[in-house]
Amino acid sequence: MRALVFAACFVLPAAWGADGDIDAAFGTDGHVVFAPADASLSAFAVAVTDDDRIVVGGYRWAFALDDMPYQAVVWRLLANGAPDLSFGDGGIVVIPTSAGSPILPAVWSILPLHDGSLLAAGNLGGFGVAHLLADGQLDASFGVGGVATIAFDDLGVEGMAAFAIARDGANRILLAGSGSASVTGVYNSTVGVAARLSVDGMLDTQFASAGRFVFTAGNAMTQQTTTFFGIAGDASDRAWLSGRAQLVPYSANYSALAVRLLADGTPDAAFGTAGIVTANRHVGSDDNMAAGVLRDGRWTIGGVCDPYAGPDTALCMLRIDADGQVDTGFGADGWTSASLGQSFALRNSAITCGTDGRCVLLGTARNPATSLRQFAVLRVDPDGTPDATFGDAGLARITVPADVDGTHITARAIALQDGRPVPAGTTDGVPYVSALYATRLASNAVFDDGFEAR
Repeated sequence: MRALVFAACFVLPAAWGADGDIDAAFGTDGHVVFAPADASLSAFAVAVTDDDRIVVGGYRWAFALDDMPYQAVVWRLLANGAPDLSFGDGGIVVIPTSAGSPILPAVWSILPLHDGSLLAAGNLGGFGVAHLLADGQLDASFGVGGVATIAFDDLGVEGMAAFAIARDGANRILLAGSGSASVTGVYNSTVGVAARLSVDGMLDTQFASAGRFVFTAGNAMTQQTTTFFGIAGDASDRAWLSGRAQLVPYSANYSALAVRLLADGTPDAAFGTAGIVTANRHVGSDDNMAAGVLRDGRWTIGGVCDPYAGPDTALCMLRIDADGQVDTGFGADGWTSASLGQSFALRNSAITCGTDGRCVLLGTARNPATSLRQFAVLRVDPDGTPDATFGDAGLARITVPADVDGTHITARAIALQDGRPVPAGTTDGVPYVSALYATRLASNAVFDDGFEAR
């Protein structure tokens, strides 16, 4: 078991502007847009390497090619946002995938490793993960030709996509996402699934059911659904999972979901109720929660709340303690939120936290003045209070460059580069298609994030 080492440093950098402002030193005037004329690009994941390079994952629709393929793709940028030409083909790697998957090939989560390589998880011809070497080449010793795909068919589930990736204290790979369970003649139900792999991409048969875990809040007959969007491993080799659960049959509303598994993949009875926690911001609220961050034995989950039941849409965070109880010392009774001002919001969100205890949460909102889509980033202090030094009372709104009407603007992922938030997603590309977009926000207190087990 590898010990997690804390290594934090505090730096007062050169002026980048006020906290939450666009950092003009990044890309072109603070923006990176990849809008090729022959492809549609979508970014779903972003991560920062030890040497501050930025890795983005997603998909590419290469509509100029004869078969117009959809491809799972990884891009790598230099620290300043320029393409990293030492990676793959001009900074881009296409991960080969098999045909026949029910959803589009895409990279949904990225984990850089300390040796310069990286793990990229998503739908890679099924629920899977690839290991790319530092130059972007697939690691032939990992899985099958560099890619490991996991089947859940014998458990009654068709694996769809791995939305989250992490490693535990023994450097085993943890994956979480969703699958499709069905009963003959009945509506398919989405269920949360997870897996644990060895460092060489093989299923760890000591975990759950031959390396795989399937979670259902109900079953396909009641149409109750669950999806995992976050996973983390702790020093006891437990797996922490987060996401959403639709607990009321045929309801449009979701609850926050957290599950903790013991090292053998069974639910941890010491956490919540039989290893499970569900929570809502208020009675009847629709809390579309997603990924989580594990720090000091507490699980902070981010999402978008109340698109239907509440007074407005909000970016929101929930913190759960080591016993599976809502941490009432965080925000207001365990929840913190920032109103986006009106009912519109896409359900996509992403969260990350620094070693200083502050967390940032990304979502998509409307510009109050123009109604055009924009990125919104909420930063909170360790106690859940919106950080008054960031943006406007803790909320920064990002005007995204768009060549058309902004209908492709969607915030998808966020990482920290020396404490500076790096949001990524999509914007308008050539007419009718999307382009990859990334930016960087200023932060005048820089903390080196040394807690990640990579």
